[in-house]
Amino acid sequence: MLITNRQQGGYFTAQGMGFLAGFAMLLGAIAAICEILEFFGIGPKFNSRVQYEAAGGCRNSFQQAEYLARQNNLQTFNGVSRSPVDNNQIVLAATSQLPSENRQGAGILTTQYGSNQLVTLNGPEADIVQAGVTYMKNKHNLYGRQLALVSAVVGKTNRYSDGNPVRTYRTACGGFILHDCTPSNGQPYGQLCVHVPGLTEPGKLVPLTVKA
Repeated sequence: MLITNRQQGGYFTAQGMGFLAGFAMLLGAIAAICEILEFFGIGPKFNSRVQYEAAGGCRNSFQQAEYLARQNNLQTFNGVSRSPVDNNQIVLAATSQLPSENRQGAGILTTQYGSNQLVTLNGPEADIVQAGVTYMKNKHNLYGRQLALVSAVVGKTNRYSDGNPVRTYRTACGGFILHDCTPSNGQPYGQLCVHVPGLTEPGKLVPLTVKA
C-alpha cells in the first residue's frame, strides 16, 4: 500500500525527508511486547512471579522495575530473561493481564543491552518500536542476532516539533527509530522512520504513516 506525501508540517517535513512509501501497523501494547520478546528469541511465558537468575549484576535495577510495574497494576511478568540469540540482551516484560486474555491491555518492557543503561518502554512506546522493527524485518528479511540488535533499545530521547513530541529510540545496532507524533494523512499516530546501518542511509530515510 503506497501513501502519497501530503504532510502538513511536523518534523519530517521540516527535515526534508523522503516521500512516504507505506505504513507501520500498531498491534496494541501487549501484542507488541510479545512480538518484541519473540524478536529476541524469548518465548513469552507470563506468570505472577519474576525470576532473577538471568539478571546477573543488574538484579537491583530489574527489581526496581518490577516494583514500579506492580505500583502501576501490572501483575503478570515474563523474565527476567536473557536472549538466546544475543547474550547481551536482558529483558523484563510486565502486563496488566495474560496475553491470552487481552492483547490490547497495558504493559511495559524493561531492557538492558550490555553495559548500556536500563531502558523502560511503556506500552505505546513498545508498540511504536515493534511497528518500526516489523517493517524493517519484512523489508530486509531480518532474523536472528541482526533482528535482535535492531529491536534492542539502548536509549530514548524526547524533543518537540510544532508542539508535538518527537521521540528517538536508539538501538543496539547503532541505528534508531524516530517517531514524530504529529498527526498526518488523516491518522492520529504520526509517522516514524527507522535507520539500520548497512541497510539505510540517515539522510535518505523514508517516513511511514503509523496506523492502528
